[in-house]
Amino acid sequence: MSKADELNREDEAGKAQEDDKLVPVSEAIKYRKRAQAAEQERAELDAKLREMVANKTKVEQDLAEIKCDHELSRKLSAAGAIDLEAAVLMAKSKLAEDESGDVESVVESMRREKSYLFGGVGGVEKTAGVREKAGGGRGNLENLAKRAVKSGRRSDVQEYLRERRKFV
Repeated sequence: MSKADELNREDEAGKAQEDDKLVPVSEAIKYRKRAQAAEQERAELDAKLREMVANKTKVEQDLAEIKCDHELSRKLSAAGAIDLEAAVLMAKSKLAEDESGDVESVVESMRREKSYLFGGVGGVEKTAGVREKAGGGRGNLENLAKRAVKSGRRSDVQEYLRERRKFV
């Protein structure tokens, strides 16, 4: 065989392989549209993922801050803080300055430095109540009943009924 025949056969084999690789134009357009749609969807999902990661980070920071506030409130109220909100705000600023981040040490230092925020852990004082009318018990009830019958006024009847509820 000559070189020309060999080259001719190689060209024919190469064209046959190229024909196998070629795709009709309509299918190529469909493939391109699907590829573009997939790329666009991927970009949207990437953006959504970034947004969710940022949101998760923010929520984690908020949760840590709330936990810190709760712990500060609990420790300060246990220490006897009078104005809890002011004490929490001051403790937060002290925690921001403090490198150790220890809540106990911050509360103790505040208790030493700002003693006006803390009072004694005393009980609740009794408030003045309404004084009861001095009465003689059943004898008073009989007197009120007689007065209600005699006068017939509503106020006397109500006073009698109110006093009667104590015994019935």
